[in-house]
Amino acid sequence: YELGTMDGDFPPIGRLLGDQGGIWAHPVKVLDGFSFTVREEGREDWTLTDSRHFSHRFYDAEFHYERSDLAAVRHDFTAEEESVLYTMLTLRNKTDVARTVNLEFAAGVNIRPAWRSGLPNDIDEINITKGAVVAYDRENELGRVVFGADRNPDSHDVEDNIVTLTYSIYLPAGGETAIIFAIVAGPSEEKTVDREPLNRALGLRKQLLANKSEAYAQSAFEGVRFSFSDTRITEAFQLAKVNLHMLTADLRPHMPAPFFYAGIPYYTQLFGCD
Repeated sequence: YELGTMDGDFPPIGRLLGDQGGIWAHPVKVLDGFSFTVREEGREDWTLTDSRHFSHRFYDAEFHYERSDLAAVRHDFTAEEESVLYTMLTLRNKTDVARTVNLEFAAGVNIRPAWRSGLPNDIDEINITKGAVVAYDRENELGRVVFGADRNPDSHDVEDNIVTLTYSIYLPAGGETAIIFAIVAGPSEEKTVDREPLNRALGLRKQLLANKSEAYAQSAFEGVRFSFSDTRITEAFQLAKVNLHMLTADLRPHMPAPFFYAGIPYYTQLFGCD
C-alpha cells in the first residue's frame, strides 16, 4: 500500500520514528516515498507536492496540479493481485507553443521490515541497470524493489538513499504527454537483477486497474446487501464493506490464511485478540 498526504507528499507518519509512511508490501517497506519535479529553462522548478484537488475512488487516487502555463495529473494505484504500485504523470501544455521539459522522479529507498516481523534489516544496496533501479537487502529475502518508467531515463543519480531519474518530455502545443512508473516490491521467482519485473508490471497495468475497479465494485455493492430509509446508513454499510476490503491481507505462504489488518497506518499487523 501507499501512505502519503493529499498534496502528493510523503511526510513521516506513524510509529517507527515516522517510518510507517511510504510504500509497503507487508511485511517489508521499500520506499519512504517519491516526488516529481518539473524543470524548464527560464522557469522556476516545480516540485509536485502542492496538489489543490485530490480525488480518491478507493481503488485509485488522483492528484491535480496547476500553474499558469502547465498542468499535471498524477494517477496512483496499487494492484490487487500483485505487489506493485503504479504512478502515471500526465503533463499538459497550456500554451500554443511546443516545448520540452525535464522531469525528475526522485525516490527514497528504505527497505526495512515491519514492526515485530522478526525479519533482518541490513544496509540497502542500490543499482541502476538498463534504466531501472534495483535495490535490495542481502539479509532479507523479501527485501527487494525494482522501479522505473515505461522509457529509459536520460540521466540518473544516486545520493545516499535518494535515487533520481531524469526524463526529457516533449509537450506539443496545447497537448499532453504521459509517463508511467511502476514500483515492484518483493523478490521475483527468477531472482533477476535487471528490469524484467518492471517490464512485466508495465505490461499488466491496464488489466490490473480494471481488475481492482471491479473488485471494489463487487465489495461495495454485491454479496451481503443492506438498505434503509435513511440513505446515509445504507452508504455507511457499503463503506464499511469497502473498508474491510482495503484492510484485507493475503500473505500466504508466510501466513496460513488471509486476514484483516487491525488498522492503517498504526496497526498493520494481525493481533491475537483480533
